[in-house]
Amino acid sequence: MKEIILALLGGGAIVQVANIFATLRPSRRRMHADALGLEVNALEKTIVVLQENFERENERHRQEVAALRCEIDSLRSELVSLRSRYEPGGSVSHGGLKR
Repeated sequence: MKEIILALLGGGAIVQVANIFATLRPSRRRMHADALGLEVNALEKTIVVLQENFERENERHRQEVAALRCEIDSLRSELVSLRSRYEPGGSVSHGGLKR
């Protein structure tokens, strides 16, 4: 039994234990740095996705505003047409719609 223990110790067990203790702290630092790098990458991807969604939503709003402006212009010209057809002076006495 004594020979087995000495063989294990002589076979590099002590060296291996010393190596573990010597590299434990740098290994831990590397693990923390790697974890931080993964978090940064995940945040960068999240920012890219959010920015793309924002740009798509912003473009959709611009198109909606343009469509609403066209509709407003169409309604204004229809209003002018109706005023000229039904009121000789083109003025409206109620609602303050005269421009």
